[in-house]
Amino acid sequence: MPTNTLSRLLLAGLAGLGLSACGDKVDPDVAKYNLPEVVDYNFHIKPILSDSCFLCHGPDTANAKAGLSLNTFEKATTHKLDSGNFAIVPGDADASEALQRILTDDPGIMMPPSNSNLRLSDRDKALIKRWINQGAEYKKHWSFISPETPNLPEVAQQDWPVNPIDNFILHKIESKKVEDKQLKPNAEADKETLIRRVTFDITGLPPTLEEIDSFLADNSADAYEKLVDRLLAKPAYGERMASEWLDVARYADTHGYATDPYRDVSPYRDWVIKAFNENKPFDEFITWQLAGDLLPTPSDEQLLATAFNRMHTQNNEGGIVNEEFRVEYVKDRVQAVGTGLLGLTMHCAQCHDHKYDDIPAKHYYQTFAMFNNIDESGQISWDAGDMPVPTMLLPNDEQKAKVTKLKQQVENQESALEVVASKSQSGFTNWLKNKAKADLFANDVLIAHYPFSQKDSTKTIHNALDKKQTGKVLFSSSKYQKDGPALVVKTDQGNEAIEVNGDDALFFPSMDHFNRATPFTVAIKAKFPADLTDGVLFHFNKSSILYNYKGFDVTVEDNHWVVRLAHTYPYNAIALRSQQPVTTDVWQHVALTYNGSSKADGVTLYVDGQPVAMNVERDNLYKDIRHRPKDELGLVVTLKVGARWRSRGAALTLVDDLKVWSTDLTQVEILANANQALGKDFSVGDVASESQWLAYYNQRVNKQYVQALDKLTDVRNQYNAANEDIPEIMIMQELAEQRPTYILERGLYNNYGEQVEAGVPEAVFPFDPNLPKNRIGLAKWLTDPQHPLLARVVSNRYWMMLMGTGIVRTPEDFGSQGQLPTHPDALDWLSREFIDSGWDIKHIVKTIAMSATYRQSSIASELKLEADPENTLYARGPSNRLTAEMLRDNVLAASGLLVEKLGGKSVYPYQPEGLWVMNRGKYQQSTGDDLYRRSLYTIWKRNAPPPSMHNFDTPTRSYSVGTRQSTNTPLQALTLMNDPQYVEAGRILAERVMTETQDGDQRLVNLYRRLTSKFPDEHELSLMQDMYKTFADKFQKAPEQADELLTVGEKPSSKQLDKHSLAALSTVANLVMNHDATVIKR
Repeated sequence: MPTNTLSRLLLAGLAGLGLSACGDKVDPDVAKYNLPEVVDYNFHIKPILSDSCFLCHGPDTANAKAGLSLNTFEKATTHKLDSGNFAIVPGDADASEALQRILTDDPGIMMPPSNSNLRLSDRDKALIKRWINQGAEYKKHWSFISPETPNLPEVAQQDWPVNPIDNFILHKIESKKVEDKQLKPNAEADKETLIRRVTFDITGLPPTLEEIDSFLADNSADAYEKLVDRLLAKPAYGERMASEWLDVARYADTHGYATDPYRDVSPYRDWVIKAFNENKPFDEFITWQLAGDLLPTPSDEQLLATAFNRMHTQNNEGGIVNEEFRVEYVKDRVQAVGTGLLGLTMHCAQCHDHKYDDIPAKHYYQTFAMFNNIDESGQISWDAGDMPVPTMLLPNDEQKAKVTKLKQQVENQESALEVVASKSQSGFTNWLKNKAKADLFANDVLIAHYPFSQKDSTKTIHNALDKKQTGKVLFSSSKYQKDGPALVVKTDQGNEAIEVNGDDALFFPSMDHFNRATPFTVAIKAKFPADLTDGVLFHFNKSSILYNYKGFDVTVEDNHWVVRLAHTYPYNAIALRSQQPVTTDVWQHVALTYNGSSKADGVTLYVDGQPVAMNVERDNLYKDIRHRPKDELGLVVTLKVGARWRSRGAALTLVDDLKVWSTDLTQVEILANANQALGKDFSVGDVASESQWLAYYNQRVNKQYVQALDKLTDVRNQYNAANEDIPEIMIMQELAEQRPTYILERGLYNNYGEQVEAGVPEAVFPFDPNLPKNRIGLAKWLTDPQHPLLARVVSNRYWMMLMGTGIVRTPEDFGSQGQLPTHPDALDWLSREFIDSGWDIKHIVKTIAMSATYRQSSIASELKLEADPENTLYARGPSNRLTAEMLRDNVLAASGLLVEKLGGKSVYPYQPEGLWVMNRGKYQQSTGDDLYRRSLYTIWKRNAPPPSMHNFDTPTRSYSVGTRQSTNTPLQALTLMNDPQYVEAGRILAERVMTETQDGDQRLVNLYRRLTSKFPDEHELSLMQDMYKTFADKFQKAPEQADELLTVGEKPSSKQLDKHSLAALSTVANLVMNHDATVIKR
């Protein structure tokens, strides 16, 4: 049967069954299914379509089945199906084939298809039908509509609201009836509960007994507000807020991937703490992190903030594709913005248009372009001490003063050298008359000469200047490879030359003196095979990309000369590329000179005595080119020829006559040596340029100039050494020229589609054409007061931080697949309040904390549990387990062990042995105060996160996290009972209360209060008394068990206290740590 005939019969049959809406007749479905009077697209229809239809008929129009997309009015109502009908006919459900296919039971045509395992409820079907009959009105997605301050709803219980948030909450509570009973909000929590709740929520720490007693005794009307203000002013507030933000920022102390090496990025974490404590406006907080480097004359602090964009995982594994991982890093930055700031799953649009939200792949890659313009490497250095570039130096005050002084000395000496040069003309004129006597071969500064001949072997390559400083063959360019093919020596055009095979390097162990502050020259004769297009000629590297080309190298790449001097390529490096192709199949003399200036104009490559015209690709060398001597891979750093580990060597190239000088030779000397090496005659008359002779005169004859140059080299070395000790941190720094960005088909790094310019997902909020199309423009777009998402997403997260759940319970997804807000008006009011306050974070936190909604008791009646088990109405206060950090910090604070020091490098508290072995890592446990720092400062290794905290749902932070998962497992109780941190804290807490009082019951009360912030009731006190007696008897009978318990942890046990009593009270403390009143924040 033809499709259109079948469709007409289907429509007619369904209409005959009375499934149409007849004009203004009463819709029986309204009462039957409790349908709303007006069906709203965003809140009633779109969730159904998103869950059941959009995968095949959503925003991804390129892949939409039958060409039908149901996500916009135009697409849904104008696309004619194969049947000749329209999917949706506004006002006529009977004529809408989409609905009829939803209603039918015919498996051949029903939608969703029977094999999809998706089913619509009868109420869903009735909603769609009513919506179509009401005109099928589409709306912009709710979270893409700019929030406006809503009118406050009327409430019956007018004395309950403290601030406008409460009106919205109360209005919904009062609209809910259960069994004809009107729901009401809970009364305010008791003061003990309230101070514990708000202190943890704002500072992440428990209140002290003194703070509790003071609050309990304060009966003033503003006692609670004074408490909130005092908490917001504490330094611990910044630490608490940072803990939440660092999940978004995917902060970790290691790079991730298989090897997961360490990196010190603690200065970024400390900046975040400082920013929160200073109450930096959130728009500024975001702008600095996204684009601080693009602000006018950015400060060091603004540059440091951009480390946010670099907190992603990075890979140093050998054999990876550099560009593939560079692209991954850019994608991660987009995801961090998408998840953390927009609350959208933008990363779902990297392979195709988003299946559920209006984010085309093109817009994804336009946002990608914002972050695609820094000089970074996808393959980071295997040497974990070399921070991935771009970086900035972070000197302390002493280091800053030292390098500033040395830098000035360098500049002064450079000026002094210029003065000496300017006064050299008369001496030069006199000398010029006798230039024929000059030693143009620089033999006095020649430090090595390897002629290469038949006498050489794999074990010995002779040095004509020093018989002891020989070279050899480094098989596979690694010291671990002990044997390999014999050395091949050939005679070619009168040259006895070694033919390199591209794998086994000619290795010269004594040539290891090179650094960025000291001049040098290296020269060699070479004859490349005719077909060579890529290969290293000579170098001072361990490897190539694996160590980001640290050292220097002269290489052929894509048939052009490339010269690099690098600390960490590409950013911290000098890089030159020849303008003309390399000549092959002829003998040529190749020489590299470097003057120690750390500048590209101090590097010259000569071929046959003439400087090669080079384009400067990088000129930003600010740290040394030397490697650290230790290497687990068997790689060594000295001068090598013809091959490089895990890099393409100059296979089948003939090399001869390698020389090394301890200074940068002048062009005159290079020309003389080139002619000598190539067997050409040379005389002083061959140099016609007076400027070349002047350069030679100053560097080789003029004693004043030579002395000044030596002094410059000395102070440059001091400056270089001082810089080496200064730590670095990753930052953002734009390339001078915009890197082109393309849509990557199917998300593949090398599958280029259409080229795109920087932009944003326009459906969210239009990009002002007056804004620059870069990260500063992105930041301004995000923080525009009319932007619909940023304030909502952040306000919702802070609401969740205090209330336990968000108004949108999918804080990382405000899109079609996310949950709808339980109180959209409350969220809009909170968002506008946040914006209108000047993005005042403390104001918004205080607003939530001061609300009657937040201050409610969390005790739930049976009626409320039945009516609202997940507390979506917020008719009771929050009740949640303490976070992993709070649990640990609570016992440290209660025991008095907690060290309240702000900032600093991450620390290594107790953890089981062997967890880091999988990454060849060694966990060196901290000592002293570092064992008892706040959990925020615990070392965060991505492949092995802190186990005691990971058991309580901390993320790996391998990507941006909008919300942590919540689990309940036996491991959690076992952690609280057995982790040395908790066991030791229990012992120290027992010592503390035993020292405070001799009264046994009072000891138990104090112990309980310090852990729970409340007095125990009679039943709880009785249980503790029984437990104490039981354990005291046990330890009296088994004193060795008491001894074993009291030795857990680094803090020595008190010798003045009875060990049996102390062990018993320690055990009680550990049991109370597991108690609901300790673990749960109510």
